[in-house]
Amino acid sequence: MCPCLQPGPPARAVGEGRLRGRIPSFPVTVALLAPPAERDLRKLRRLPDLGRLRVAIRALERGDEGLDVAALEGRRPWRRLREGDWRIIFRPLSPAEARRLGIANDEAILIARIVNRRDLERAIRTL
Repeated sequence: MCPCLQPGPPARAVGEGRLRGRIPSFPVTVALLAPPAERDLRKLRRLPDLGRLRVAIRALERGDEGLDVAALEGRRPWRRLREGDWRIIFRPLSPAEARRLGIANDEAILIARIVNRRDLERAIRTL
């Protein structure tokens, strides 16, 4: 797990004020970070949005409802999660990838990139 995702002080999410309750330590889904996504998070570690992105990734792991997730047109099976000005690009792991990692098929996603909305099209072209 990237050090940027380690538990830290409670974060604030946009439009929610203070978070209600703590994020559980037992994720329903495992979010794996591809090397480019780890680099993206390292670049963001000094920005105030990092806390919001951590909360969004944890919500994605838990399968929370109300997340702004959409399929990327023409890029099946890729999806994006919108969090403020940031976009988290991810896809479910294939059954072969999940088996190789010892994870149940429907329990893992791969986060490929975390980019500013202005860079989304360029990031999608590299998938």
